Amino acid sequence: MQCVVVPGQAGYRESDAGTARLFFLPGFYFSIMANMKTFLSMALTCAMCTAFVTCQSIAGDPGKKDLELKVTKLMEQLSAGDFAARKSAAEELSKQGREALPLLEKYRDSDDPEIKLHISKILEKIESNPGLVPQSAFYFTTPASASKEDEKAFEGAMTKWRAGCDVAVSNEIARKSLSTDKDFAQSFVPRCGRITSVELQTSPGQVYTGWITVEVCADNKGKPSALILARCWLYADKTWPVEFAGFAVFDIPDIDVNPGRQYWLVVRNYQASDSTGRGTWSHLSMKNRYKEGTVYGFGTESMANWPDNDACFRIISKSSGPVPMMRKATDEEMKKLPEPRCVVPGKIVSGPEAENIQPAIGVLNSGTRPEE
Repeated sequence: MQCVVVPGQAGYRESDAGTARLFFLPGFYFSIMANMKTFLSMALTCAMCTAFVTCQSIAGDPGKKDLELKVTKLMEQLSAGDFAARKSAAEELSKQGREALPLLEKYRDSDDPEIKLHISKILEKIESNPGLVPQSAFYFTTPASASKEDEKAFEGAMTKWRAGCDVAVSNEIARKSLSTDKDFAQSFVPRCGRITSVELQTSPGQVYTGWITVEVCADNKGKPSALILARCWLYADKTWPVEFAGFAVFDIPDIDVNPGRQYWLVVRNYQASDSTGRGTWSHLSMKNRYKEGTVYGFGTESMANWPDNDACFRIISKSSGPVPMMRKATDEEMKKLPEPRCVVPGKIVSGPEAENIQPAIGVLNSGTRPEE
């Protein structure tokens, strides 16, 4: 049997030559030139497959359906007159994972003040639970003391890797920049629906060991929220092959984001300081080059805006595979990670109070870079 697919409308008709033509799919029809029995058998098979797929689609994800039913039942219990029942429901809702957040968000603006208060506390507890943050950790696989040759090989491999990546947002490095070893947060607006990795311009201290993290956080009224969407740990020591003022890749677990909505990169330094009092430096442009974001430096209990600066970063929406010369931490190594600093300082200071929360020093970047 020979079938020819051509545009048409659903239905049946006979051609000028008397050939039977059946339109069993909208927008197409088949010209049947032999063995109608075989054709009908094929059509029946297609119909059965379509029905199966449709049923599967209607059924949806059983786990998601079970969670929806569970949350609905607990919300009904949270509205009960019995105090013990409400307390039990609140405790059980607080134990749910992040997949429950969209279901609970619907109740954030409830007309019932008590429900609204309960949900606010439950959401905060789930969002700020460090054990629920999707995270990854990586070590470089370069030799014990990275040489110029190692840096060159690494950069060559990274050039190939970057050629296959899609960069959705970037604030490229300029020749003149500031550097800081302080924790800080940079806001950004993604132009993509998914983030697969983040690149940050860095330079190591003279003697450097320990972890640096990049977190992607949701926004809370113009500041980083307690909701950490993903975190990546990168171990820095003498194997660090990234060139001075080069980009280091933080291969976060893939996350979905809303294009056009504000998010934050939170950079934290867990390294032991070197003889100069600095660990690995993150670089900031000396002018406000990224117009859709701002930077806050973190102190112990407060933070200060750095209005003239922006972090030098790239947001990658599609990676081209594993990052060269890096390996994932083992399960045992993951257990030995430092306790993450999840708190975002609540108080914003300026003037004399902000003097100790400023970027460190000016740096002239290596390589050929555009002047600011």
